[in-house]
Amino acid sequence: MSLIRAIFGFSLVVVLTLFAIFNRESVTVVYSPAYHSIDLPLYLIALCFLGVGFFVGGLFVWLNGTDVRKAKRKSEKSLKSLEKEIESLGLDPKKPGAPPADDLFPALLSKPNPALKKG
Repeated sequence: MSLIRAIFGFSLVVVLTLFAIFNRESVTVVYSPAYHSIDLPLYLIALCFLGVGFFVGGLFVWLNGTDVRKAKRKSEKSLKSLEKEIESLGLDPKKPGAPPADDLFPALLSKPNPALKKG
């Protein structure tokens, strides 16, 4: 997986570098009629828009994950309260529980019926 990421990242850097090299001419940017215009290289404008889009997309992804993070915090809180309850009972939460009581399966512990015995 890291090899795929490295190949993708390297190819993205190469493409962006070639874009910047081939689009060096200046473009006039008028951001408001009341202010002066600015001359900027075309690649700088394009890369700024790509960066803003990246951060806006990341913000939307982060906002969509609020339900997952909320559920995770709730389950962690529940787990901690259950561990405290186990400790209050005097048990170690890291060790497995005691074996079941002997009377749990009385049929297995009873002596065999001699009348059913053959021979």
